[in-house]
Amino acid sequence: MTRSLISFNGKALLIFCLLAGVTYGFSAADLEKVKTTNRCEDCDLSGADLANAVMNDVHLSNAKMAGARMTGIDLSSGYLLGANLSGADLSHADLSYTNLWHANLTKANLSAGQLIGANLTGADLSGANLTGANLTAADLSGANLSGATWTDGKQCEKGSMGACKTGAAEPEKTTKERRGSRRFLQLPGP
Repeated sequence: MTRSLISFNGKALLIFCLLAGVTYGFSAADLEKVKTTNRCEDCDLSGADLANAVMNDVHLSNAKMAGARMTGIDLSSGYLLGANLSGADLSHADLSYTNLWHANLTKANLSAGQLIGANLTGADLSGANLTGANLTAADLSGANLSGATWTDGKQCEKGSMGACKTGAAEPEKTTKERRGSRRFLQLPGP
């Protein structure tokens, strides 16, 4: 009886692992769809190896790409609205002018990436690595940057929203302190 119980548990574990792979691994059919049509909304590319791929102008809104390897990928001018890129390696990626509105980029590696003019409105960049990334003209309105490593290598403070806060802000001066710091122009006498 013990042997059959072990055998059953082994089969159950194997079935569970196979189902987990189907649920959390990327879909070959979805990957083929992206290659042939340049669009695949709601598709599953989790864990896929897309390093150095050229996918500019791609439409991947709400796609699941958690943990994907995308070093050096060209996603410029793409549409990745609401996409899940958590833990993805996007180092040296070109995301210029890409729409990442409300995308999940938690703990993503965006180091040395090009995010020129990217729309990161409402994106979750908590814990992301942005070291050396080019964010010129990127829209970070409402983006969560808590715990992210900023472009200069400094860590953003908890609660950083829309901008990286890396140090204690200078306290607001009182009205009296502001008046006391005024300098008056003295004119020469007659």
